[in-house]
This record gives sequence, structure tokens and C-alpha cells, in this order.
Amino acid sequence: MRVKVLSRSKRKYTSDTKEVLQPIFHSKSKEAHPFLHEREYVRALNSTKLDKTFAKPLIGALESHTDSIWCLQRHPIRISTFFSGACDGDLVRWNISARMPLWTVKAHQGFVRGVALQRDGDHVLTCSDDCTVKMWEVDQDESGSILPVHTWISPHSLRCVDCNPVVPLYATGDTTMRLWDVNSTTPIQELKFDMMDGEIAKLKFAPSEPHLVLACDTQRSMILYDTRAKKAIRRLTMKHICNDIDWNPQEPVNFIMASMDGNVYSFDMRNFKKAKTVHKDHMNSVQCCRFSPTGREFVSGSFDRTLRIWNSLDGRSRDVYHTRRMQRLFSVEFSGDGRFVLSGSDDTNIRIWKTRANMQVKPMVRKERVKINYENQLKKKFGSVDQIRNIRRAHKLPKALINAKRREHIQLESVTRKDRRRVDNGGRKVRQKEREAAIYEEGK
Repeated sequence: MRVKVLSRSKRKYTSDTKEVLQPIFHSKSKEAHPFLHEREYVRALNSTKLDKTFAKPLIGALESHTDSIWCLQRHPIRISTFFSGACDGDLVRWNISARMPLWTVKAHQGFVRGVALQRDGDHVLTCSDDCTVKMWEVDQDESGSILPVHTWISPHSLRCVDCNPVVPLYATGDTTMRLWDVNSTTPIQELKFDMMDGEIAKLKFAPSEPHLVLACDTQRSMILYDTRAKKAIRRLTMKHICNDIDWNPQEPVNFIMASMDGNVYSFDMRNFKKAKTVHKDHMNSVQCCRFSPTGREFVSGSFDRTLRIWNSLDGRSRDVYHTRRMQRLFSVEFSGDGRFVLSGSDDTNIRIWKTRANMQVKPMVRKERVKINYENQLKKKFGSVDQIRNIRRAHKLPKALINAKRREHIQLESVTRKDRRRVDNGGRKVRQKEREAAIYEEGK
């Protein structure tokens, strides 16, 4: 006679020491878990609600400036090092980990319009309305006098500066785009588009093609310069003023543009005929935008006193941050690891935010990391369900923004109704596609 028995090894089910956890065996068959899908949905729903409940995005504020923060720049190598330039001409180097300034210097007599670091991270460049570009050493002793390493004089007041990522060159923008060598006192190139009447507001070197420079001017144009050909090769005229631009660090052909109409536009430099994506949520002019080091997200700051974080492929923002005291935003910047965002505003404060409002800053043990990863997978699995999607998209906004959104919705309904009546009466639809409507003209 045969008898069926269960045979288990004691070594597999007991731990050798108290510190080692006992192994737990789990059956993955669907027959053993008939309500697995329902339980996972409840877990995803509860996790989404708890994310909103425990969301605390603001970490702290840096209070050293006495005037509005005009520009921010992170160090290319040191994660905790940032630089800020203010409207009173002060340049400050910050240690974000300690939340304190390492040194402060009166860099210029006017606005610090731009801050850029060289590729080795040893020197920082600043430009201003006083027609000068100054180079400063990053490692300074605050006890002694801080003096610039070198000073260049420009014939016009400067609006922006950026360093070449490969060679020791930098570019400045005023009425023309000037290319400078750090070892020379005069510009080696002066480039200007034939029909450009305004001043260059922002410019950026392409991360993968260091001979390409993208610039936006005060006359609603974006211009692509080629320093090898020594001329401007492309021009795109928008219907509204372009306030800021930034390249995607991981997809170098793509860039974003902050517009005066309250939108952020994503473009491919190979196709200027239409925007890739229109990012709409701001209620006022967007003044600044920056990509994260991963290239999957970007942050924008606006005159509506809010900071928004976007997925680079989505048309709506993922998170919106605001405080009662925060005023109009002039500059934003990601940290080197992509976990934090810095914002400089008109109220003289630099605020530090989390990129994920419910992210834990403290060190986590392995069990906590496994739990968070499991909940993230569940929220991604059930993210298209209406109940979870509505909770995730819900944001508490100031009353002024709620009223502005309501007015914008009424205006959009009126335009849609007018187009529908025009078509019904034999006319032609006037409204263009949204990705083409913001573009006025493309030139070469």
C-alpha cells in the first residue's frame, strides 16, 4: 500500500540566525488567488489616495538675496552646488545639502542676466546689463576678497551667456550672437539673422552638436546658428514672444520653448513646421523651463505664481506647486540627480521642491523600497481607470487660478461654437491644428 506524505526539508524553512528572515513561499497560480485583480485595484486606489494625503513637496527656502532671483545654474559635476544671480547684481554659490551660501559677491552693477559654468566646472561666467562678462573661480574663500579671474567688455548690454560643452568657448546674446574664446579679449564671430530687429533673450549650445546654437529673441523668433558655417541657418517666427528655451539632454534633436501665451512647446529641430507637443496648463506667461538630466521630464515657471512638472510627452502637467508667499517665477533648475527642483521668484527666495510630492527624502531599507516599487507598478497598471486617474489629476489651486481656468473654458467653448455655426452655414473652419496655430512663419 502506498501512502502520500508531505516531505519538507527543515533547512529550507528555518533561518540560521535571528537577523535572517524566514523564506515565504507564494503560489502564483490564478486558481489559488481568485480575487487577485480586485485586491490589486484596491491597493492601487489606496496608494493613490495616500500619495495625495502625505504630499509635502516643499523642502525649504534659501534666504540670502535681497532682490529678485533672475537666473539659476547647477554645477555640471557637484550635485549639491548651485549658483544664483539676482537683479541687484549679486552672485551666490549655494550648498544645497547644508542650505547655506558658500560665498557671495557683488558681480555686476545691473541685473545678472545669465550664469553659465564651463565644462570642467572650475569657473563660472556671468553677464549683465553693464556690458561685461566676468569669469569667477568656483572654489573661493569668503574670508578674502573675491575678484574676477577675467573680464570681457561688450559694445552692448548683454541678455544671456552659455558655455560650449566641448571646447573652451562661450556665446553671448544682445543685438547679435557673439562667440568668444576664453583666451581672447575680442569676439571671434558675430552672427546675426538678416531680418532680426530685436535682441537675443536666451541662447543654448546643442549638447550633441556643439557647433549649433539655438537662440530666441524679443521679436517672437527662434534662430538656429551654425558656428562652422558662420551664419544663421534656420528661423521660426511664433505668434507670441519666446521667453526661454532648453535642449533635451538625452534626445539632442528635441527642445522646448516657453511662450508668452502660457504654453510650453516641444519642437524637433529637423521639422520647424509644427510643434511636437503643446503643453497647456499655465494661466499666464511662462518665463522659464528646464529639462531634467534624464530627459523624461521638465519643469516650468510662470507669472501665474506656480511651478509645474511635466512628462516630456504629455500635454498636461503631472504636478503643480505653489505657496501663498511665492510670487512670479523667473528661473527654475533641476538638481543633478533629478530628485529636486529649485525655483527663483520675485520674492527674493530660492525654494527647494521634490520632483515627486510624496517622495521620501530619508534613507529607506530594502523592504520599504520593494513596497514603493510594488505600489508604483500597481498605479501604472490601473492608471487609466477613471477613479484613480481623477484622484491623481486633482490639484488644489488658488482661487484666482480656478477663476482663470473657468474663464478660459468659457472662451474656448465660445470659439468652438462659433466655428461650428460657421461650418453649418456653408463657411470654412478657421481654426488651425493646435500644433501649427502658434507658428507664424518659417524661414531659412
